Amino acid sequence: GYILGGWSGSGISGDKTQSSQGFDDYWIVKIDTSGIKEWDKRFGGTQFEQMHGLDQTSDEGYILGGLSGSGVGGDKTEPSQGIEDYWMVKTDSLGIKVWDKRFGGSGWERNVRSTSQTPDGGYIISGVSDSPISGDKTENNYSPGDQQGWVVKTDSSGIKVWDITVLTNGYDRGAWATAVDDTLFAFAIETDGGIAGYKTQTNQGSDDYWLITFSDSATFSAIVDAEIKDDDAVMSVNPNPFTESLEINYTTERVSNVSIELFNSLGGKVATINAGDQEAGEYNSTLDAKQLNLNAGIYILHLRIDDKLYTKRIIRLEK
Repeated sequence: GYILGGWSGSGISGDKTQSSQGFDDYWIVKIDTSGIKEWDKRFGGTQFEQMHGLDQTSDEGYILGGLSGSGVGGDKTEPSQGIEDYWMVKTDSLGIKVWDKRFGGSGWERNVRSTSQTPDGGYIISGVSDSPISGDKTENNYSPGDQQGWVVKTDSSGIKVWDITVLTNGYDRGAWATAVDDTLFAFAIETDGGIAGYKTQTNQGSDDYWLITFSDSATFSAIVDAEIKDDDAVMSVNPNPFTESLEINYTTERVSNVSIELFNSLGGKVATINAGDQEAGEYNSTLDAKQLNLNAGIYILHLRIDDKLYTKRIIRLEK
């Protein structure tokens, strides 16, 4: 059979068998191979919900995703974080709700274009956000007030594992994300941004479609969290973002083998800035963007002192 999904503002009438919870609700309809309706289900809060993502899950249930402007009420069990939030609903094979989860910052989260199950049994939802760091959002947008792609990864129970803001200097619109495998994800967005943030190519016209792949940030974060107690106590960078040069300051407590390496946003090594044995003390190194031929974008600094790794995300702006 087939599953259909979207949203509805109707009460009980026609093919709809449940009353509305608010102005608009998620609505899914299960049909057989001949198009005959088997059942329908409505999910909503007291205001409005619009569903844009629907996927069948490995347990033959369904995962629904979209936006919500409601607080706690109706089928929604968590309060809103801002004006609109992402809202994820998990059902069983008969459309009975198993759980629901809300994800958002203090502003708008909207234009949800995809919600799907990932190979590890978790889920991924993507859209755009104009929120700063707040609520469930852990990164600021490239420019305050702009709308950027925002991806949230959860475990099988809908608990957030990580989130990533896909930085551009534009006003981004529809956004789609999917898992390529256990640790690699692909993200597509409509943007008017130029070379900045994660974007390394100019636009061809007013708005272009843009595709980016990124690694599972939870894997990276787990490594960092296990090895680092306080990055700022060991390494600092200034200024960040930067245009021409960046000063890297760090401290060693004893004679140590030290290396500083620079990686691009896809994980490729760009340069080794410093390497060798050093006495205990305070040190600084300079990263020269022109000398290293760095494009505008996001890079990751790796400072390794003996067997400990310290990292910093840095942003090079257009001059």
